[in-house]
Amino acid sequence: ISVLIAVWLCCCIFVRGGAVSVYAGEVSEIAGDGSGYKIIYSDEAGLITGEDKEELIDVMREISREANVIFYTTRSATASNAGEISARVCASYFGSSKTSPVVMFTIDMAHREIYMYCTGDIRHIIRNAEANTITDNVYKYASDAQYGKCAIEAFRQADMCLDGRQIKRPMQIINNLLLALILGFTANFIFLKVSRARAVKRINKKTKKMHCVSSINVDITKNMIKSYSY
Repeated sequence: ISVLIAVWLCCCIFVRGGAVSVYAGEVSEIAGDGSGYKIIYSDEAGLITGEDKEELIDVMREISREANVIFYTTRSATASNAGEISARVCASYFGSSKTSPVVMFTIDMAHREIYMYCTGDIRHIIRNAEANTITDNVYKYASDAQYGKCAIEAFRQADMCLDGRQIKRPMQIINNLLLALILGFTANFIFLKVSRARAVKRINKKTKKMHCVSSINVDITKNMIKSYSY
């Protein structure tokens, strides 16, 4: 009985004012569609609900026609950022050579980051630009704690890239608009600066010319006064 009480007390320890949470994580390797590629489902952080899991695995199975697929969640800071965590986990399954085709999506709760990681020939299709666009597009779901929807949409957009279809790039459009505005303001500023400089230069020329004429008139007047004043 004393042992049971001790175990119960350990489970009720409070850290930083809050109770320690126990997450029932799930790690499993799921059979693909016969292509030979693997599907790794590793929800160590226990973020995905049952209703989202089935849909998520279906989307991962679509990608497994062309590459290995990994879904990974964690609450442990085993590296300094989500990118390094993804690289280590991927290497633990497929080696560190990065030659195996892999599409991996990570939800890192320790650093509050989401990350898409690709290796092998997939890197030439889902490049850094595409991976960043995908994470930008699904970040709003993670912010709302809709982790299942976040992962489903991330893999869905990755599958679109593999099929050669275009994905939405709202952040890129916004960046392009901001860049266009900045360039427009800069060009307008330079134009006004040059125009003002030219205007000042013309005014200075006219002023100098008028000064010369005035000096001549003054000299003539002085000479005339000198000539006729006896």
